[in-house]
Amino acid sequence: MDLASVRAAARRRWRALVLLFLLGIAAAMAWWAVTPVQYRASATVIFALDGGTTVRDVVDGGTYVQQVVPSYAELALTPLVLQGVISELGLGTTPPELAKKISVDVKSRSVLAEISADAGSAQGAADLANAVTTELARAVRSVSQGTQRAALPIVVRTVSVAKVPTSPIAPNTVRQAGFGVFGGLLLAGLYLYLREAVAGTVRTREDVAEVTAVPVVASIVRDPRARTRPLPVDSQPHLPRSESFRMLRTNLLARLAQDTRLVAVVSGQAGEGRTSLAANLAVALANSGRRVLVIDADLRNPQVSSLFSGVNPSLGLTSVLSGAERLDSVIQPWSPRKWDAQPIDVITAGSPAEGASELLGSSSMTGLLDEVSSRYDLVLVDTPALLDSTDGALVAAQTDASIVVVDARTTARHELTEVMHRLEMAASVIGVVLNNTPESGGSSGVRSTAGSADADRADAQPGGRPASRPITAAPRDVTTATEDGSPEATTTGPSTGRSIGAAPRTAARSASGAAAAGHRWPSADPRPAASPAATTEAAVSSQVPSVTGSPGSPLSGSTASATTSRLDLADIRRRVDAMRSMTPPGVDEPSGTASTPSGTAGSTAHGSGRTRTAPGDDED
Repeated sequence: MDLASVRAAARRRWRALVLLFLLGIAAAMAWWAVTPVQYRASATVIFALDGGTTVRDVVDGGTYVQQVVPSYAELALTPLVLQGVISELGLGTTPPELAKKISVDVKSRSVLAEISADAGSAQGAADLANAVTTELARAVRSVSQGTQRAALPIVVRTVSVAKVPTSPIAPNTVRQAGFGVFGGLLLAGLYLYLREAVAGTVRTREDVAEVTAVPVVASIVRDPRARTRPLPVDSQPHLPRSESFRMLRTNLLARLAQDTRLVAVVSGQAGEGRTSLAANLAVALANSGRRVLVIDADLRNPQVSSLFSGVNPSLGLTSVLSGAERLDSVIQPWSPRKWDAQPIDVITAGSPAEGASELLGSSSMTGLLDEVSSRYDLVLVDTPALLDSTDGALVAAQTDASIVVVDARTTARHELTEVMHRLEMAASVIGVVLNNTPESGGSSGVRSTAGSADADRADAQPGGRPASRPITAAPRDVTTATEDGSPEATTTGPSTGRSIGAAPRTAARSASGAAAAGHRWPSADPRPAASPAATTEAAVSSQVPSVTGSPGSPLSGSTASATTSRLDLADIRRRVDAMRSMTPPGVDEPSGTASTPSGTAGSTAHGSGRTRTAPGDDED
């Protein structure tokens, strides 16, 4: 596990980590509370020869004392010394028990020794240490005189007496608090390692990548109400979980080979969502126009019949494999709610039968799979749990491909490792599906559910049912002018939006033609909208050339200038009424020319330099 994985795991399990840390602190506090109070006092003694006047006596005696000091110091822990201490202080204990409270420290190549004594009180510790030094001096003189008659005896003199200590040596609050903090951190770290690295669940794509090189093809969003709506793709198609199944459908179809028909849906343990995934994936495939068959091959714990309401659970796979029924008699259709979806065919597990492994591994099962693979676009086989029995591996070995379902809440790493190991000898694994992933994490890849119907149409195969299309209003017929000035009728089809008998129309008019003709169509304006009449008249006034001269002046045809042309008031009103009905009067869309409506004298083709006069009309 890298540092990022450790941080992510710590964020997920911070409650348990804090609890374990506090547990370590609590254990240290309990240790501190039960530890008895102990004081320690120390006295220092020196071993030397008693007597000696010459230098030789001093040198030889010093060397001799250094050699025998460790042995004489051990007398402080023997009953020869401790029994006298017990009698002097009136202690109710034994020499072996008292020896546990006494310690003697002799420095290397030194004649000094430090005698320490522990007691429940400060004065008791000082008295015990001084009593031991007194009794040790007596014992050493007695032993020395008895073993070295001709030599000088060794004596023990007190260098420093034991003083009453001011603070106890136990319990050590600082040390035990440090042990508590360290122990809490150790417990938390050990738990995190065991929970995540050894027996941790597979929660993310990165966790899957640490176990296997097989990619994650989809992440199914967790639904708290999954038990009450097991088929959300059919009943609630706009839920994020439903969109996850449609994404699985898209990714699965992209990875399947052209001749792949049999797909096994496998998982390590029961309850990881294998059956629910197979059923919802079948509905998503049927919604895209594909012929799908779902086979419940879990003969020990069948669940498919509970998801597809109306199918008969007692008539199914075991009836065919045992020879009691024909294949066509056990295929039961189930219709999704989507009106243009293909019906889903279902083969349930059937009645319980003995020898499930033998039935699933028989030649009858192989023949059945070969038969259905030639009838359907895709056959989804719900297999038994791989880690519960050998049935799942037997079924997966007879299919073309397998997808592994992993529950992000419960599936452990070692379980996924074992599943992938068992599938090595079976069909090729094309992907892993993470089930029950958090919706807010974004791992599912679901961003919007508004285009679910479009996704169904996008995945629809050629030859499937035609997808519904939005109905658009048919454009009005218009009359255009060709280069030589002759009119050409253009008819637009009602649904295709393409012109018949003319070049396709663009969304906007030619900029040069519109500028030359002086036309300006209304556009979106962020300012507050004016009244409809004012807006329409303003739009028409921007299209109509300025009127100058006397009202009775006739239009001069092609020689009239756009700035000196005059239109009567009735013509302007007609144009205003036409704009109100959103029907521009006589506008030639390809060239941007304007013609006069019926009853007017004529029109000038602005921008082209030519004037067309409607036949049968008189000029003003």
